[in-house]
Amino acid sequence: MTILGLRINFVFRHKFEKDRGKIDKILYWRQYNLGIWFKSYKTVSKPKDGPAVIGKNGTTSRSFLFGVDLLICKFWINICHRPYTFQINEKD
Repeated sequence: MTILGLRINFVFRHKFEKDRGKIDKILYWRQYNLGIWFKSYKTVSKPKDGPAVIGKNGTTSRSFLFGVDLLICKFWINICHRPYTFQINEKD
């Protein structure tokens, strides 16, 4: 969801969802975490005019993650301003 340049993502995962693979299940659900957490990092953002630049002259913005870990479910919210997104096309 994007509102005035703010992108907000909400993710909810639970222990009983269909397996995405053995590695994902081992990494994600063998750790028993309980609590509230917060992370902040920089992301490449779109300038108001012109193309987005990755590198020394690029524009960055803050991105914030707020999350809750329970024993059988985890959810988090990611909030960032004007993030640069790209699409990867895989060839079969």
